[in-house]
Amino acid sequence: MPRLALLTALLITALLAAACGADPAPTPTATPTPTATPEPPAATPTPTPIPTATPRPATATPVPPTPTLAPTATSQPTATPTPTPLPEPPTELEALCITTEAYASEYLMAGIGRDPVPTAYDAINGGGCDFPIAVHAVRIELTSGEHSWTADVRLPQPARNLGVPFNDLDVPVINADLPDGRYARRVAALAWVRNSEVEMEVPGFEDVFLVRDIDSQQAHLFRNRGIWERRGLVNYDYTGAWVCVTCDEFYVATAAVSVRDGAVTSVSSADPNIAVIPVPERFIPIAGLFELLQTAVDQGAHNIDVNYDDEYSYPTFFFINYDDEVEDEERGFTIRSFEPR
Repeated sequence: MPRLALLTALLITALLAAACGADPAPTPTATPTPTATPEPPAATPTPTPIPTATPRPATATPVPPTPTLAPTATSQPTATPTPTPLPEPPTELEALCITTEAYASEYLMAGIGRDPVPTAYDAINGGGCDFPIAVHAVRIELTSGEHSWTADVRLPQPARNLGVPFNDLDVPVINADLPDGRYARRVAALAWVRNSEVEMEVPGFEDVFLVRDIDSQQAHLFRNRGIWERRGLVNYDYTGAWVCVTCDEFYVATAAVSVRDGAVTSVSSADPNIAVIPVPERFIPIAGLFELLQTAVDQGAHNIDVNYDDEYSYPTFFFINYDDEVEDEERGFTIRSFEPR
């Protein structure tokens, strides 16, 4: 209550008491208004412990049923791409080769079991070949009558061109089982076409002479016969005579022989003492004389003496002793003059 109102109330009470004869009531001492004591900071309330819940036995939470999905449309399979077809191989698998054109006076010769297979076109000329596709090997075939041998020579890596001779290739040594002879060479390049090995003929390779001993009678015969053939002389005249120890003078008379297109066309006497040459068929072309010498070598004649012309390499003289134990079977031939036509 406000202080003024309190004092007023006390005063009224005292007046009433005096009027009634009563002791006046003690005047109350005013109670001083207490000085406001600053309130202590509110205590932080102690948190009420949360009662620990009594664990309950676990109950399986029902799993809602998996909703049935509406069927989806079946996707169409992805089309497999069509493989790109392999390029068609060239329709004509042919080698395009070039060669120098120098004159080779003789054929190539090599030692059997000692020398590599000759890979030049001939004794002088070289060149090279281009191919429509890459080749991986070269096949060389040697053939002489019933004898043959084949060697495949691998390239270091596939190539579309190849130099001749094959100096950069590992060419094998000639098979030691081959006999002496003149061998035709067939050369082909090998390539793969769709997993199949194909051959491309390489033209221009001449025959070669193969011998075991390059200083033998056979080697000399091969060499000079090759030079004669390389000359290509089919028209010529010569004078010649047979050599025989026990033959009469008519048989050994000198004859003039004409050869045209490789065949004898006339035989006449070149001896003033002989009018007619008996048995003119005895006189043959020079190619036939080489055949007589080859037969003597093949038969293993005991001794063969032969001289060759320095320019044309035909036999100017030969004498053959077939059997040392048989007398008077020796024979020979001499050419005294020769004139190409």
